[in-house]
Amino acid sequence: MEAFWKAFVLPANDTDTHNSACLVIVTSTYHDDPSRIHSDLQKLWLATIPPHSTNRRKKIVFLSGLATHDLIQLYNIADAFVLPSRGEGWGRPYIEAMAMCLPVI
Repeated sequence: MEAFWKAFVLPANDTDTHNSACLVIVTSTYHDDPSRIHSDLQKLWLATIPPHSTNRRKKIVFLSGLATHDLIQLYNIADAFVLPSRGEGWGRPYIEAMAMCLPVI
């Protein structure tokens, strides 16, 4: 996650306000406590990009508990799919993304 977040921090001299790139982080709380997941993500985000940093992008979105039709809409507007996972059994999200013709990383 740290590497992805760092990619969404503008260099200090960057004035590009027209960049439309957005990082969407979708979490599933099927096997875990939602508050713990969000707390851990927030701690990692703050440790990676300090809150006083002047070059933070406001284009990182956290989503959780999406309905199937919402996931389909998200796949439809995405440019690529990344699942930074270790230990994914079958990898259903990979299959879903490929079924929507998304490049998968």
